[in-house]
Amino acid sequence: SVFNAQKDTLVNENPKAEEDESDITLPSPAQIAVMFNRANLKYTYGLTAQIANDKTGGTFEFALRLGIYSADLFYCLLNKQSEEAKKYYLKCYSMSEKIGMQSSFSEDILNRLMKNIDKKDSVIQLLSLIQSNIDTYTQSENKEYITYIAFTGGWIESIYIATKVFEQNTNNKELSYLITEQLLIGNTLLKALKKYEKNEPNISKLISDVQKVMNCFNQLQSIQQYQNQEEDTQFALDKNDLLKIIKEIETIRQLFIQY
Repeated sequence: SVFNAQKDTLVNENPKAEEDESDITLPSPAQIAVMFNRANLKYTYGLTAQIANDKTGGTFEFALRLGIYSADLFYCLLNKQSEEAKKYYLKCYSMSEKIGMQSSFSEDILNRLMKNIDKKDSVIQLLSLIQSNIDTYTQSENKEYITYIAFTGGWIESIYIATKVFEQNTNNKELSYLITEQLLIGNTLLKALKKYEKNEPNISKLISDVQKVMNCFNQLQSIQQYQNQEEDTQFALDKNDLLKIIKEIETIRQLFIQY
């Protein structure tokens, strides 16, 4: 799997580590959702992406939308919003069908999710099953690049939701810590996207978009101070810096929805 699905921790981006393109490890989208949920990421109606009539597009657009809708699905499921979750599940099925991996979102999994929506452990197991199905398909078809396109959509959407919830309660320290950790993943994500740029011409657009987020992130004062600290220091952006990055995330998220 391209994701570090076994551990319930984030993989720290270590700039001093040797460059090894074959070993690009990211947390799974389901893991990201679970971590944010533990940081008290309460459900707020209206934050998730509007469900659009996505008839147009190619593999790139459908994979990116799949990532966005998956993040919305996980957010709804972990907050026990069954009706909203069902809508996003069917949308994920529709997007995955357009790129040939509809078996990842089976009717059986949907029924089990709806039946067990109050049992968080069961929901998490089923989300891991969806991720495993996607990984199996993309690896067997030699289409790992699809996973990274979808991951980019889900990554931006997850951070977007988290930052909007954070705006409502800027004293949630754990949430600010997790948002910062997620943003740090952007460095690894850029490495992965560059590796697969030749597989899909539109990936260059994603690289440019993610780079904009990371440029904004790296210029923040609290980040520059952090880079001078010891490794493994637990770190969260200060409130003002987080509010600056929120604007950049909103802009990129809007772009993604329009692709």
